[in-house]
Amino acid sequence: MKKKDEHIENLIALYYSGEAGEEDKRELLEWVEQDPENRQYFYDSGKLWRGMGYGKDTVIDVDREWEVFRRRLARNRAARARFGTLRSMPLRVAAAAAVLVVVLFGVALYNNMRSLSFKTAAVPASVLLSDSSRVYLNAWSSLKYPRRFRGKIRKVQLEGEAFFEVTHNESLPFVVEAAGAEIRVLGTSFNVMAYDTAAKVEVVVNTGRVALFPKANPDKTVVLEPGTKGVFDPGRETVLKTRNTDVNYLAWKTGKLIFENEELETIVRTLNKIYHTDIVIGNNRLKACRVTTTFDNLPLDTVLEILRTTLDLRIEKRGSRIILKGNGCG
Repeated sequence: MKKKDEHIENLIALYYSGEAGEEDKRELLEWVEQDPENRQYFYDSGKLWRGMGYGKDTVIDVDREWEVFRRRLARNRAARARFGTLRSMPLRVAAAAAVLVVVLFGVALYNNMRSLSFKTAAVPASVLLSDSSRVYLNAWSSLKYPRRFRGKIRKVQLEGEAFFEVTHNESLPFVVEAAGAEIRVLGTSFNVMAYDTAAKVEVVVNTGRVALFPKANPDKTVVLEPGTKGVFDPGRETVLKTRNTDVNYLAWKTGKLIFENEELETIVRTLNKIYHTDIVIGNNRLKACRVTTTFDNLPLDTVLEILRTTLDLRIEKRGSRIILKGNGCG
């Protein structure tokens, strides 16, 4: 570490240990305000110091402390910092500062690599990323993402299903890794389904343009537009582009299901996906029965009651399984 950096570490140590004088604080303030990274480093140092047990508080509100610090020294900002002028520190503080210098290098390296993980259970949830992009996760899905995006791309990893609303940034492409596939965008909204139990990765574009390709073979990139669907086959490492014909692909997020003259077999398959249930048709003659209806954020019991009345069904429950029975539709 450079001598100048060591001096800043000493000032930070003095400040968070309560030993800093007004001159030390003025010098530290000017250094913090030189660069946003300096301010973040000051914040992270405060959290680490409190975690080490130094200072009066066990938890530090860095935003509040920074504002107090700024107001107190606002009148004296004209004073110039004098790097290299060390004041003597109590042995306790000096020892802690030495430890802090070593640990902060580890923290900085760890933060650069650090990723957070968010996993849903039976209920969908959403995550707001550091670039203001929002990710809506379906049930039993997980997302790994960095605390702060660094480098030339914004990369996250998905297992399960999610709808992405990506903040536009031409200089920083947004990349989703999912089951051997990569989805690359600049700013758009799209749905990705990549459950471990599924044999393929499906991407449906809502707005903007999306590039889908095998992670190991970017030459096979397929560009998707609104209304199209890309299907990645991990076994063959192929990407197929088609029109999206599933009007309910976002029903897990919106809660609204629309069926236009749809066969009961398709309706049941959709209900199982959206409600995470095990509904089966007990009579093959029922599978071809057609229904036109809309379910708008209705509980499953209400949906089943509507189907029962419409098709004159009998509904049996055996444990977690729901069985639909009836005479068919002629």
